[in-house]
Amino acid sequence: MQKNLAQWDPRIFHRKNKKMIERFIKKFTNKEIDYVKIGSKYFLKNNKLVKLNNSPSSFGLYLGEEKNNQFNPSLALLELIAKDSKDKAIVDEKREWLFLCGRDIFLDKKIKILGKGIDYKLIQNGRDENLGIGKITKTGIRNLFNRGDYLKRESQ
Repeated sequence: MQKNLAQWDPRIFHRKNKKMIERFIKKFTNKEIDYVKIGSKYFLKNNKLVKLNNSPSSFGLYLGEEKNNQFNPSLALLELIAKDSKDKAIVDEKREWLFLCGRDIFLDKKIKILGKGIDYKLIQNGRDENLGIGKITKTGIRNLFNRGDYLKRESQ
């Protein structure tokens, strides 16, 4: 199950900001992502679907959701922002496996921390594939959300 990202730093993900998805994206990149909001869910904007006059319940590529006054990103959104973000942590294969299994990982010489901005980093493997999101602490990377969480939910 996806962890509550807001519990780590509510200033980043809190509902006081009208568009939580935009604030989340700006923490990692200046790239603008066009989206459509349906209820509490965000979807990648598709101009062909916008022309429809129906009231859809979904709208294509799911980007995330506002839930309990916080924004929970999807893996698709993390993939989109990872391409342009400089705030990343690159891990080796051993730590990649630990992270995907939901474990926190200790910092060492084999982990490259990129970007000097926020403590939240997109966790990438050596092939620059997004694994999830984590928070850099003094001793390691706290696993907040990872690709393995999605796989576990799908298998239930």
